Amino acid sequence: MHWRLYYMNAELSSVAVFFDIEGTLTHEGRPIAGAVEVLRMVRDSGANIRFLTNITGRMPQTIAEELRTCGIPAKDDEIFTAASACAAYVRLRNLDTVRLIIPEEISSLFIGLKEDRYHPSAVIIGDVAEQFDFKLLDDIFRQIDEGSELIAMSRNLFWFNKGRKQLDAGTFVSALELATGREAIVCGKPSELIYSMAVKSLKNPGCRILVVGDDIKTDIAGASQAGLEAVLVGTGKFRDQDRFRVPYADFLPTVADLPDLLTKKLML
Repeated sequence: MHWRLYYMNAELSSVAVFFDIEGTLTHEGRPIAGAVEVLRMVRDSGANIRFLTNITGRMPQTIAEELRTCGIPAKDDEIFTAASACAAYVRLRNLDTVRLIIPEEISSLFIGLKEDRYHPSAVIIGDVAEQFDFKLLDDIFRQIDEGSELIAMSRNLFWFNKGRKQLDAGTFVSALELATGREAIVCGKPSELIYSMAVKSLKNPGCRILVVGDDIKTDIAGASQAGLEAVLVGTGKFRDQDRFRVPYADFLPTVADLPDLLTKKLML
């Protein structure tokens, strides 16, 4: 353990750190240098940990197991995804009917909802990859244009897949918004919905919370909107100009530098 974190154990027990996953802790399933050691160090110091991700194709417990497999200590109930936030939101709304455009892998999150493929109260969109063809998008466009709500799991425009950028569901959500003139309700980052869920899960929701991520449009913007402290890392989607676009966020070259920032903040 970082020696200063060891001596500041009591202070860190009243701190929570919300980590983004892809681009911050891992890259295409492999841990970023220093991530494993930092997560163990922060956990051993007594800080509360949550993982917030806009991944929509896998269940929280699957993501937790993937993290554990690559050496990052994570518990199932510490994972908050755009999909789980969306499912919680839809149930709170008590919508009459929904149309689910979601990966089969996460369908169990939406069990019990009444589906209607033709005249739904809302269309719920996750990342269904190659299924986003003209026929599907035109069908969704017609339903939204006729009054169905558009509920999106995230606005992510792309993600890294096998070494290259690949379009994400947010690209199609943006196209539907532009075509219909209707704004989507977004449940994943940067929406406050997912941050609120994570905060409420803490034993001390009023504790000091840091959000660590690589994407200024989701992680950092979301933290700012939720009134939480933002920490931008220079990995993943980060670009050099990002530092100047979010001057309110602390900057770290990688997540490996987090212990020094934590000790500095606790000494203020």
